[in-house]
Amino acid sequence: MFSWKKKFIIISSASAITLSSVAAYLSSTLASGQETPNTHSSEEQSAGALTQEEKEAIDTIYEQEFDTDQDEVVKGKATITLKAAKKAIESNKTKIDNAIDTAIDKTPGLSKSKKSQYKKAITAAGIAKYLGSVTGTFDSAQAATEHYLMNQGVPGWVAKPVVRTIFFIIT
Repeated sequence: MFSWKKKFIIISSASAITLSSVAAYLSSTLASGQETPNTHSSEEQSAGALTQEEKEAIDTIYEQEFDTDQDEVVKGKATITLKAAKKAIESNKTKIDNAIDTAIDKTPGLSKSKKSQYKKAITAAGIAKYLGSVTGTFDSAQAATEHYLMNQGVPGWVAKPVVRTIFFIIT
């Protein structure tokens, strides 16, 4: 196959060709004086004018931010994903625990003592508790679960298939 130097040269060349073709297209478009058609009405073009949808969105955000009676504030996609995963894991606890035990039993290259150690360390209740405590700090529930398992002493090559099994069950 290719050595890393050849791969680097090929990738650099492809990047340079792509960049130069995009730059050539943009410069020809600007030089010819072509403009993109304007789809906004003259009303929307006036400085500072907001559409009704934008006004409603701003009002909703403002109300959520300062509403003290609200139980929880939705902070982002990752937070929602972690909370949903926690809820799904809690509702499928026995199914997940059985799947974890089966996945660990089928993992090759582990001694019986390691298998029993991992079975004790990896539980649905522990994962759900951890996901509840790290809400908002990870990009995905899978990454958070993997992090938890690795903190429990489970190597990455064991943690990844276990996490895939868990998320296969809950999704």
